[in-house]
Amino acid sequence: MYKDEADYSEAQKILDFWGNGWIKRLSEPDHKFIFDLDKTDLSNYASEQVKIHKNMPAIIGNELGEGTITDKVALNIGCGAGGESLMLAYLGAKCIGMDITNPAAAAADTLIKKLKGDDAGFGVQADSRFLPIKSDSVDVVYSSGVLHHSPDIKKSISEIYRVLKPGAKAFVMLYSRNSLLFITYRLKGLLSFKFNSKKYQKFLSDNSECAWLTSGQKNPYTETFTKGMSKNLFVNFRTVSIRKGSFNLTHFFLIHKYVSTKLLSNISNRYFRFLEPYLGACLYITVEK
Repeated sequence: MYKDEADYSEAQKILDFWGNGWIKRLSEPDHKFIFDLDKTDLSNYASEQVKIHKNMPAIIGNELGEGTITDKVALNIGCGAGGESLMLAYLGAKCIGMDITNPAAAAADTLIKKLKGDDAGFGVQADSRFLPIKSDSVDVVYSSGVLHHSPDIKKSISEIYRVLKPGAKAFVMLYSRNSLLFITYRLKGLLSFKFNSKKYQKFLSDNSECAWLTSGQKNPYTETFTKGMSKNLFVNFRTVSIRKGSFNLTHFFLIHKYVSTKLLSNISNRYFRFLEPYLGACLYITVEK
């Protein structure tokens, strides 16, 4: 499975970081309350989340909306706390919530089955580079904010291609290199004397995904992509469309330390949405096999 001992060691660091991070995050109030909801309240919560996402530059609620995935097999790569798997199940898909960590996969399994029953889908722990799924068996692949943490994203994408049915689509969000957020990271890197690409790569990984930090652990790997790089990653797919989104003033240096993040987000959504195609932090990619 892994190329050598170094490859295995890197994978273990990734597993440890995200595994410990999700144990921490799932115990926090903004995630924990979801698991205490009964079936009716959970359904109402999922419905509300789909509506909220529809008004955001997100994939669920837009490309994946009402009636688009009913009775389809949907693979959610990097299911995290299970919220997106929950929404996919709510929209009628038979959802496979997959994550490299067991806590996240178990969370998705719990939410899917509580909402729709044991036959509606399940959670599974797996590495995106080695999907435990039959070829040509999946109707939809959804992965948001995950694959840019894979040390071999080309392998992950080749696995997506393998498991998709011919004509089926994948919806993927990757971090956008040319964005306010990551331009800010590059400026921070310069100020920290991380001038060459190798040093900057480590700086970016070390200083991103801070919400998952535990016991001094640092994020092992993060990459960013341009539109051109993204098209090259998905070169084997029949069609590739990319839109850019998620512009937020909170991404600029330490401004959030002096101004309410809620206020900054509201200002961004109301007055600065026109900057999303140019400086948005995310690339929303739709591809067809």
